[in-house]
Amino acid sequence: SLSAEPPLVMVSAGTSSRTHDVIDRGGLFAVSILGEAQTAHFERFAGLDRAFDADRFAGLATDAAPSGLPVFPDALAWVDCRVVARHPGAGYTIFVGEVVAASLGADEAAPLLYFRRRPRLLAEGES
Repeated sequence: SLSAEPPLVMVSAGTSSRTHDVIDRGGLFAVSILGEAQTAHFERFAGLDRAFDADRFAGLATDAAPSGLPVFPDALAWVDCRVVARHPGAGYTIFVGEVVAASLGADEAAPLLYFRRRPRLLAEGES
């Protein structure tokens, strides 16, 4: 997160990606925080499973956030955001979003992070 008050988060998207175009045109984004049980979802959306390039949501159960954007019902948490700033970079844009809705799931598992080109768990005590 960038700020607690107001609650702000950021995402970065490559300017040649479909994700970039959707966020840029719509002014909205939603992020699901995934745990180990959702490693396959993580790999699909990180582009590690190229079989789903055409439609990364194909065959996956989703709920609609208040904005109407899809979120995963089994996620550790999710945030629904309205874009309040755009910061262009070399081939990407950082989108800053104000959190307009959020949900915390029941699972208290460690979240997955993308590090060194693969998903990894963030666990207490690791450095």
